[in-house]
Amino acid sequence: MIICAGCTAALFAAGIYTPSRIDGSQLSQMKDGVASMAGSAVKGMNQSLVAFQPAAAAGALPSLSATQWGEFNSSLAKIGSGIKNLANHKKPQSVAQDPKQVLGLLKSAMGLQANNSINTIGQTTVLPGANLCNGPLLASIQANELTACPMPVW
Repeated sequence: MIICAGCTAALFAAGIYTPSRIDGSQLSQMKDGVASMAGSAVKGMNQSLVAFQPAAAAGALPSLSATQWGEFNSSLAKIGSGIKNLANHKKPQSVAQDPKQVLGLLKSAMGLQANNSINTIGQTTVLPGANLCNGPLLASIQANELTACPMPVW
């Protein structure tokens, strides 16, 4: 009777554990995918931000002062740090908090991109490839030399 009870308990435990193990794996894959999307957006914005740092420091950009550059840079660093922490599978993580954390980071990254990018939908002159954007070089900004607008990074 004890052996029968032990076998029943073992089968019951395996039946309960297996589905939750599969769901946990799928949740982890989804979390990694969303974190990767947020990471790509932050990486693209950071590359652009770093390229325009000398011009912002020189005060050549009316829409990006040195103070704004610093605030934007710290926002990107904070989001990037959060993404790195979520992507580190060696750290103990709470599955219950992961979806809110991951989606919050993605929302922050997309918000920064939307609030600091040119919206090209429906525009006749502002579009990717149009010669209406500043290049990152201070001399070209001061000379008002416009270059092709970059494609959005997704």
